[in-house]
Amino acid sequence: MTPSRYLFKLLFLNLFLAATVVGVGQGGPFKHYPAGDVVSIQLERTPCFGACPVYHVTLHPDGTLIYEGTRFVDRKGKWSANYSAEDFGRLVALAKKLNFDSFNKSYRVAVTDQATQIVTVERRKTTKKVTEYGPSGPVGLWTMETVIDGIVAKASDWKQVPALRGKD
Repeated sequence: MTPSRYLFKLLFLNLFLAATVVGVGQGGPFKHYPAGDVVSIQLERTPCFGACPVYHVTLHPDGTLIYEGTRFVDRKGKWSANYSAEDFGRLVALAKKLNFDSFNKSYRVAVTDQATQIVTVERRKTTKKVTEYGPSGPVGLWTMETVIDGIVAKASDWKQVPALRGKD
């Protein structure tokens, strides 16, 4: 399955999970979820022994994202895109509902050649970073990763960010 097809399927899965976990029906379909003091949410996926996608994405509350793809991804290099700022608020609400701050700093399986996923929630005064080697974390961490991937899959207005030239 190609990475873009995989992400498309994740989009539908994350919509279901977000509706189930956050409870979209509570408060009506137009409920606003504020970002609060969260300034960014990041997901990084590192290499594995096989063809795991390798990228880093940073979501900002204003509905912009910065994506840097390295291997086994449709977009290589550094890109910017737009997504619904409401999705950022929903993601913050999801993190709160899942009690993301209570997750361990690290989860790990006792095998080799697995990819690592790193989810970071950065607030004005604190940062919570959770590292997961292989499929070892709680289902809530997997849900956060899946929803972030779904937001990226729905993003629009992709623009490649020019590489900065070094000073000569």
